[in-house]
Amino acid sequence: MKNSLILLVCLCSLIMASTYHGQTIGTKINTPFGTIRTISVLADDRIFAGTQSDGLFYSPDYGVTWINLTFPQNETGRVYKTNTGDLYVAAGMKGIYRNKNEAGVWDYVGFQDVKMGDMFESAIGNLIIHVSSYNSAVYSSVYTFYLSKDNGMSWKYIPSQFSESLALCFAKQPSGEIFIGTTKGVYKSTTGEYWTYCHPGSIYSIAIRSDGMIYIGLENELRTSSDDGANWSVFTFTQSPFEIEQIFRDTHDNMYVETSNISTSFLYKNSKSSNTWNLIGELNGHNGNSFANNMRINSLGDIFYLDSGSLYKISRTITAVHAEENIIPQQSTLYQNYPNPFNPTTTLKFAIPVGTMWGDVPTTLKVYDVLGREVVTLVNEEKAPGNYEVKFDGTNLASGVYFCQLQAGGFVDTKKIMLLK
Repeated sequence: MKNSLILLVCLCSLIMASTYHGQTIGTKINTPFGTIRTISVLADDRIFAGTQSDGLFYSPDYGVTWINLTFPQNETGRVYKTNTGDLYVAAGMKGIYRNKNEAGVWDYVGFQDVKMGDMFESAIGNLIIHVSSYNSAVYSSVYTFYLSKDNGMSWKYIPSQFSESLALCFAKQPSGEIFIGTTKGVYKSTTGEYWTYCHPGSIYSIAIRSDGMIYIGLENELRTSSDDGANWSVFTFTQSPFEIEQIFRDTHDNMYVETSNISTSFLYKNSKSSNTWNLIGELNGHNGNSFANNMRINSLGDIFYLDSGSLYKISRTITAVHAEENIIPQQSTLYQNYPNPFNPTTTLKFAIPVGTMWGDVPTTLKVYDVLGREVVTLVNEEKAPGNYEVKFDGTNLASGVYFCQLQAGGFVDTKKIMLLK
């Protein structure tokens, strides 16, 4: 009976794939390196490529040009940037390296002969990493978690009920609480030391909207929770027999789901105000033996993914959803500039919410040097609620690190920007 069901699923998958006549999306990006293992997109839209044997590369311009960074190892993997500005890079079985404040010096911080999976940061700044090592006695990989309270200087093993499960995905609430999806279910934690079990099953993907709505994928079923994982509802998604591989969101809280079978991968989009999933298209690049993976999206809506060791890009920029930018922001925000590093100009974007008594908000946007001296005032006026962007020209400035600070009413935030000439 089981074999008959498997055959039926395969036949349905082949029929759906063969009768699909929609658009194929995803353009292969030409890169100066060989097999790519991981793709990481940082908050400032820099793309980092971890390679099989060619070292570490990054692109400051959406994958058009690539820069080879000096790095101690040839095999590289995931890249993570902490809130304090430190970069962490996995180096295969050679461990993990840290670049403090992106100063250019890579320090080995541990984990020889293990591979790092995801790294994430708790609400109080603790670092949690998921590592794996091959155990010949059981002919399988063993997965464990470690925590650091001192920015990677020392690491502590986290004994827990999921210490030997595979962490397939993770996401963070706006409050900073961490949710991880594993082969044993969903767990959540505020500090990273103590975890609460909140959903069973093998969780293939997890994503969280800015309003706290949690999405998880269980094979061919989506579930959501609006109360921090206490209760879950089935979100109708009738794309069976295709399995849900990934869920992610863009900066406008539109949700995306990738589904696949053995030979075909599709991408669907759900707008925040709708319960309907619309097919964007069939993903280019599949070869019948793999599916698109490691999907990442930047602030403009460009989607990057890997397939068979190559990098692909789906160009879906913010201009496609300009109408959503008219929505009044719910909170003050200073976004990371783009490009960063820049030469000589860059764009600074910020959002102003409804002010006191529905009035305009006194707003300043200033740039300072590393000594705290004011370089230029870009904005100094009352701003109505809305989204804004300002150009900053560093033609007459020396190369180096600068700081952009937004003050809007009682809100203050600062972003580090870098001018490279």
